[in-house]
Amino acid sequence: MSKLVLSQQWRLCYAGVPQSKDEEAEYRKCFKSIGDFTSVQDFTEKFQFVERPSALPQKTGYCLMKNTILPMYEDEAHDNNGASRVRLTTGSPDQNDILWEKLVVGVLTGLFSHPSFTGIETRKNDRGEFCAVWMIGKQQVQDEGMKMLKEFLGVPEGFALSIQRQK
Repeated sequence: MSKLVLSQQWRLCYAGVPQSKDEEAEYRKCFKSIGDFTSVQDFTEKFQFVERPSALPQKTGYCLMKNTILPMYEDEAHDNNGASRVRLTTGSPDQNDILWEKLVVGVLTGLFSHPSFTGIETRKNDRGEFCAVWMIGKQQVQDEGMKMLKEFLGVPEGFALSIQRQK
């Protein structure tokens, strides 16, 4: 059987607890690669053994990013490139699990091949669980990506998503 090839390489990481909030290098160390993938089959081979986000310890999560990009503004791909993080909060651990899985399906079906998207993440912290979509590029490019994201998620017209832009 031939493999279903993805449009680019993706990396799935477990995001552990950062030991220091001040040190960028320390924050980078908290990401542990689960695997790099260029096909749906390679991805599902690893993903089937990954716990749902709601089962993870506090202050941990997962990220699924293009190539070797990390979900942080200081990453080379995001730094000085107009990076934004679209934060999606459901208010329920079960709903967050469903949202995460839906975003993963978006990666596998090519939604996130748009040039503005660099990856997705899910985190569990003191304020609850959330998912986020990382984007780069000029405002117009990000607006196109946002429109695609809203359509994919079925977000009603005029509904606002929390966007955190690079300072």
